[in-house]
Amino acid sequence: MFRTREKIGPAALTFLLIFLCLSLAFRLDAVADFEAGLRAYATENYETAIREFLSAAGRGNGDAQSFLGDMYRKGEGVTQDYQKAANWYRRAADQGIVDAQYNLGVMYERGEGLVQNYQEGARWFRKAAKQGFAEAQYSLGWMYVNGRGVEQQNYQEALEWFRRAAEQGNLHAQYSLGWVLVSGQEVPQDFHEARNWWQRAAEQGEARAQYGLGWMYEKAKGVTQDYQEAARWFQKAADQGNLEAQYSLGWLYAHGKGVAQDDQTAVVWYMLAAEKGLPMAQHSLGRMFATGAGVAQDFQKAEKWHRLGAEQGLAEAQSALGKMYLQGQGVRQHYQEAEGWFRKAADQGDPHGQHLLGIMYRDGLGLEQDHVEAYKWFTLSAAQGHEDAGRDGETLTSEMEAAHIAEAQRRVQQWHETHER
Repeated sequence: MFRTREKIGPAALTFLLIFLCLSLAFRLDAVADFEAGLRAYATENYETAIREFLSAAGRGNGDAQSFLGDMYRKGEGVTQDYQKAANWYRRAADQGIVDAQYNLGVMYERGEGLVQNYQEGARWFRKAAKQGFAEAQYSLGWMYVNGRGVEQQNYQEALEWFRRAAEQGNLHAQYSLGWVLVSGQEVPQDFHEARNWWQRAAEQGEARAQYGLGWMYEKAKGVTQDYQEAARWFQKAADQGNLEAQYSLGWLYAHGKGVAQDDQTAVVWYMLAAEKGLPMAQHSLGRMFATGAGVAQDFQKAEKWHRLGAEQGLAEAQSALGKMYLQGQGVRQHYQEAEGWFRKAADQGDPHGQHLLGIMYRDGLGLEQDHVEAYKWFTLSAAQGHEDAGRDGETLTSEMEAAHIAEAQRRVQQWHETHER
């Protein structure tokens, strides 16, 4: 049964009209104060801006509340205060102000003025993302990539949110969308579509996309291999400080691919990336010092750079550092140190480390001579195309009994089962 509305008497109607007029005036005043605050903010008159925004925010204006959040977060006209920023953002976010929802999500994600809480971060990103806010869509995509604040890691969800943001022109999302398509994790690998997104972002100056596009031309992924085009895009990204591009450009110069071969220029680019901590650049710079390519030969500097890369877990650098200890180049010869670095590299599947560890077992260098273990490491290395390991393994078989060879092969299988799970 429906309930009929009771008629409003003249006195009640008059009161209601007065209330509505006052409410409208109250809101119009809030809008006027907010607009005055915007004008002051635009001229960097932050003192006036704060005063006007506070007046508007006190009357419930969500946009003013959001601006106050910005000013407290940045310390514009006020002492920087993340807690006050978060409080103002929350008041605006509860009214549906999309910028505030996104910024509140960022503060939860980073733990700025709030206890870090990825779930809350993702919740506010989602609210803004559903309103079409591209930055929030991009941020939510990365929450799914990292499995933070969401049910579980989900590349398909990440792909969808990156795509929504990318279609709005968000450069970071365009790069990230390409990255997911190249990775092929939980989604079909698609180099062609990835290249299209990276091209769009790269042409607008997104350094990671420029590097990615260069990588595609270098490796012939989704495009015809073209070292000159690779060098062009690496150069653009390297000039913006992208470490991977700086290393890759150095590699092209060292090998004369797409550019004139120039060891000195290669060293310059390797050095830029190495000094910022890129392991592969550190290792490559170490090789240049060890061989005297583009620089004066200096084994101590070679050891320094190989060590920096090795300590970050780069297998190639670990093998190179182990070899320096094995041969006593730049360091005092030390078989135990050599073995330790070779084993770290070998356990990561590095064929050079596996071969050199095999030599130590074969020749009894700092280790008890063990042809079975040597043959195991030679076999693992040779399977990856290391020709010297293949020859050393063949030579060793003439000194081994069939049972020992079978045991070595059993150990090879055991290594694969342990390291390829």
